[in-house]
Amino acid sequence: MTALTHRVALASATIVALLSGWLFIAADAVFTARDARIVSREPVFLDRGDTSAPMAKWAERGDFHHDSQFIVINVVPQRADAPPPPGLPRWPAPGEAFLSPALLAADTDGELQQRYGRFAGEIDADGLAEPAEWLVYLQPTDPTWLDRSGAETRISGFGNPQVTPLTYRTSGLSGRTAHDMYLLMLLVIGVPTLVLIAVAVRSGAEQRDRRLAMLDALGAPARAKSWVLAGEAGLPVAVGILLGGVTAALTTVVDVTVPFVDYRVRSVDLSAGRPALALLAVGTAMLMLALTIAAQLRRRAVQGTRPRAVTARLRTWPRVVFAVAVMLLALATWSAAEAGGVYPNALQMRVFQAAMLVAILTLPAAVASLAVPVARFAARTGRRRGWPAALIGGRWLLDRSAAIARMCAAVVVGLAVLTFLQVYLNQALDAGTWSAQRQLLGDRIVTVRANNPAIEAERFTTTLGTDRTVRVATDRNNNQALVGTCEALAHLGTLTTCMATPTPAPAAYRTFNTTGDAIRSGAASTILWTDPLVGPTVPNGYQIVGFLVFNDEGISGVQAIARTAYATLAFPDVHTSGQYSISGAVDQAHLYSWVWAFGLLGVLVLALTTAIGAIDTFLLQTRSLGPLGAMYTRRRLYTAIAQWNITVPLILAGVVGGAAVAALGYAFSLTRGFGRLSWPLLTGSVLTVTITAIALGLLCGETASRAVRRWRPTAD
Repeated sequence: MTALTHRVALASATIVALLSGWLFIAADAVFTARDARIVSREPVFLDRGDTSAPMAKWAERGDFHHDSQFIVINVVPQRADAPPPPGLPRWPAPGEAFLSPALLAADTDGELQQRYGRFAGEIDADGLAEPAEWLVYLQPTDPTWLDRSGAETRISGFGNPQVTPLTYRTSGLSGRTAHDMYLLMLLVIGVPTLVLIAVAVRSGAEQRDRRLAMLDALGAPARAKSWVLAGEAGLPVAVGILLGGVTAALTTVVDVTVPFVDYRVRSVDLSAGRPALALLAVGTAMLMLALTIAAQLRRRAVQGTRPRAVTARLRTWPRVVFAVAVMLLALATWSAAEAGGVYPNALQMRVFQAAMLVAILTLPAAVASLAVPVARFAARTGRRRGWPAALIGGRWLLDRSAAIARMCAAVVVGLAVLTFLQVYLNQALDAGTWSAQRQLLGDRIVTVRANNPAIEAERFTTTLGTDRTVRVATDRNNNQALVGTCEALAHLGTLTTCMATPTPAPAAYRTFNTTGDAIRSGAASTILWTDPLVGPTVPNGYQIVGFLVFNDEGISGVQAIARTAYATLAFPDVHTSGQYSISGAVDQAHLYSWVWAFGLLGVLVLALTTAIGAIDTFLLQTRSLGPLGAMYTRRRLYTAIAQWNITVPLILAGVVGGAAVAALGYAFSLTRGFGRLSWPLLTGSVLTVTITAIALGLLCGETASRAVRRWRPTAD
């Protein structure tokens, strides 16, 4: 049974190791293909002094759909033979728009297909950074509008190699780079995979230790013992390579959707990683065999032919490394906290991340070392009071503290992963709270930014209604004015009188309502940032730069305002109060969904590690209890022994490990200057570990009581 557990553990660890490595290869392939598509569609702008004829005119604006921002690209071809942007079958005609498939899928009510004019079709995948990207190509109804956009819009073609991979265009990866993804996967998948491998290669170790001791007695050289270990591990490693390799290869022929984030990975992007997959399979097999041999083979020369007793106690160096890592963590945290928090690329943060990784990997050994005084106390108490369960369990823990460390490793690392995920997410929630505080007016006021002559401004105002639309004008000194009818201006408060000339706002209003106070103070996050002049006409020297539209029809009213803006204005920018800030928080929340997606994979790996560690420890103890079954077969004794061997170490790992990762999580929040630790989540996790430990102890006790009845002495 122990040999079977070892083979299953090795096969499982090999599968996880290969797939974890494939995730890194896949991420590199996805980002490489993504950057290539971005470069191919990026416009090459002509310099202002360049008098050559442009191929097209190009200008970009942001737009919103349910508080998520995306890019609208205005294009106007200047030559009949000009090739369209990548992903488009042709140039959009005046008043036409092409939309990306992901944006169309999010447009459940079809409003976006009408917002920009006529719907011309979908953007092909070759013109998108990734399948999840939201993007619009639009030709304005009046092609001359781009000439008044205020930006240099002339382009000579597509394919700009100077563009940075971290483009400002919105995408399903929230503008993250490959480095960001590698760091995330290393922390939440790489570390749990390393723990699983460490537990798997040492599962059933005591039985193989005895076999190697016998080979020592026979005078076998190290090479012969290595071949024995490699032969045992060869079949399960080969099975793991086959299953993991087939699973990874399937992703190169079938598109895969990442759970929780609804991100589709194109198989054509991953197909470039097939050669690397073959090398990964060979490398993973060699690594697993090498680790299995290195973890089991003795390094010291054995004198004589007498077999030696095998010890399974902890080594000292992991605890020393843990202490050094803690000191580095404390130093980095203190330095970052003194600065009020640092950015992710700061030196303090780099040191903190490296020390944190080392601390998490060595924390199981530190926690297991605390089981030694507990085991010693249990053994003494059992001997003094005549409690056989405490005596047997305590002595077993003393002799096999390394096995306890392997069993508890997944629990400790799992708590660490959950804690850091939660602190990351709370940082995003803090940012969202800040944005929500700015959105005081919701969609009751809509800002429209546009540079237009008076005739177009008048048409826009008349179309929406002069009683709810005011124009915003500025002069060269950034002084501002609100221009509109008295009915429209009354949305800000109670007017002293219906003024005939531009008047300072404090003199024009008797009192301001909530809307007026929010707009004047800038808290509403509109186009207005100073106390304006108000009146029915544009003051001399002022130019119209946008509009404020008062809306009482909810989201449908916002959509109607946007359609009117795109139909009547040049290059408009439409947003509700505080929407830019809100969209930033939404983008961050989407980014942290990736953290949860990968984090849950890491938790699944750690759950597998816990199961392997508990089963291995249980089988080792069951074999040791075999002779006792000849004298005592009642279930109560074996349940009590299992509680000492399984339940107590796991509860100790949960409580002590929880306290340790709570300190690490709090230190992490100090290094960034924001984010907070969720005590309910951590307490609930420790409670879950406790309940699981009790259940495992009861299950192992029941199984042990049955196993000892069937035990028979055998030669080893």
